[in-house]
Amino acid sequence: MNQELSEDKLERLNHIASLCAKDFGDAVFWARGVLQNFNQTYALSDCSDDVTPRYRESEGKVSENQVKMYPNPNTGVMNVSGVSDTDKLFLIDRLGVVTDVTQCHNQGVLSLAQFPQGLYLLKIERESEDTQMLKFSMIK
Repeated sequence: MNQELSEDKLERLNHIASLCAKDFGDAVFWARGVLQNFNQTYALSDCSDDVTPRYRESEGKVSENQVKMYPNPNTGVMNVSGVSDTDKLFLIDRLGVVTDVTQCHNQGVLSLAQFPQGLYLLKIERESEDTQMLKFSMIK
């Protein structure tokens, strides 16, 4: 799939990617990920991008046993904490296709080297029927 971005789209993405993530959140990270996929550079804003995501359960309460993953972005190896051996992990690509279903057995280390770079969602389903979605980027 060889796609190109028009000059107009590149200009719009560059504008979004240069915004402060504290103010504009996911749109900024998404634009930066798309530009990285097309080997494009972008100018960062003057604000600090130290954005700490808060993961919430469906009831809106902050959960103490939430899953955390790092580094983000990663280069094909990702550490996942807060999962048990019985939790099912689903890797979903940017088109919404489930590309992998696994359980975390290797002490919280997921090897993703076989997948292409891009934006992904990690869906965690627990035996308690609690579900959590985390977004991450993979760069190579």
